[in-house]
Amino acid sequence: MNFCDVCNSTVTHRRSNLEEPYHYTESGLPNVYLVNVEAYRCEQCQSEIASIPRPGQLHILLVNMILAKPGAMTGDELRFVRKALKMTPKEFADLLAIHPQTIMDWQSAKSLSKRDDSLVRFVVAKLLEDKGELQEEIDIPIPAEISEVDWASTHKEIAELAETNTSLGIADLAWKLSSGEAH
Repeated sequence: MNFCDVCNSTVTHRRSNLEEPYHYTESGLPNVYLVNVEAYRCEQCQSEIASIPRPGQLHILLVNMILAKPGAMTGDELRFVRKALKMTPKEFADLLAIHPQTIMDWQSAKSLSKRDDSLVRFVVAKLLEDKGELQEEIDIPIPAEISEVDWASTHKEIAELAETNTSLGIADLAWKLSSGEAH
């Protein structure tokens, strides 16, 4: 028999389904619901916990979904991405060639600016691609809709990072600034 970690009462078992999915709040993201996982609910205090097989793979899948979503990444999503990559704020900041306090500020933000979002998505996608964990349908997210003048002025930091960040192998990429695509 299983007991609640919060109040030590007996818990009931269920398998989550479409009608009653498991709200995966432990992820730190407000909108993740899981189906077909073993869940244990305490009727006394109403707490619920799930047994999630291969959570690391689930988290990488969620990172891929965040990279593919339209619109700017939220601070919560950035925090999730950083943690899924098993990086401290300082390690993540070093990867992006920015100050660690900037990471903390971004994680507190409602959403990232277009420039900051592009930087994070590009570097994270490249990191996942190098590890073989980037989903095939996700392109490395360099904004293609901006003009050559806009690219050169507003994304100078990304181009400089690409030239200097050999830890990701980005220095070998050839940049096509007119479309903002790397190839």
